[in-house]
Amino acid sequence: MSEIIVHNLGRLYLRVRHWIGLVLRPRLTLLRIREARQARMVAARTVRPDIPTNSLPKVTLVLVASKKDLSRLLRLFQRNPSSHAIAPRNRKALAEKLAKGTQYYLAINKSGESIGCMGFQPWRNMGVNRIVDYKHRGKGYGLSITKEFLQLKADEGITEIWSQVFKENKRVLSGLLSSGYRLVPELEETEYYTLVKKLKQK
Repeated sequence: MSEIIVHNLGRLYLRVRHWIGLVLRPRLTLLRIREARQARMVAARTVRPDIPTNSLPKVTLVLVASKKDLSRLLRLFQRNPSSHAIAPRNRKALAEKLAKGTQYYLAINKSGESIGCMGFQPWRNMGVNRIVDYKHRGKGYGLSITKEFLQLKADEGITEIWSQVFKENKRVLSGLLSSGYRLVPELEETEYYTLVKKLKQK
């Protein structure tokens, strides 16, 4: 079978899958379309390693421990499906991540709203699954979450934090570089960048 036929069949499969999803789960499909559209807009931007971080909105990170917080976290992931964040979408997937030791923090703004979250994998000092709720984006909350997270881990005595970001996600890459992360040289070609941030101890 020629490559052209395979390619066209692949496109047809994705199109059929999209329309079936729109019928069965219209809200989730529309959310994914929204995220994909924004991702294309972000990909067109240039990387900015010098975003000002002095005047950011205040957030507090709360470790997810109660059933109520777990439900709030899961709803946050479900409201914001993204190809740029490999995050759990159901209770089973979230339970598996928690069982492996991943910690999650809800980001609470000064009004008491859950506006985002941040995950942490202690076995590799890796920050993961940072999400900002869609209606709160563009206000500096992503930088605020990163700043509070880094300070929290520095206070715990951790000396460095790692992160990985898809190469097309220039918005998050810009935020990490502006927060003091540095790119780690690649040993092989991958679809994401690896970054590390040295933390200052008190």
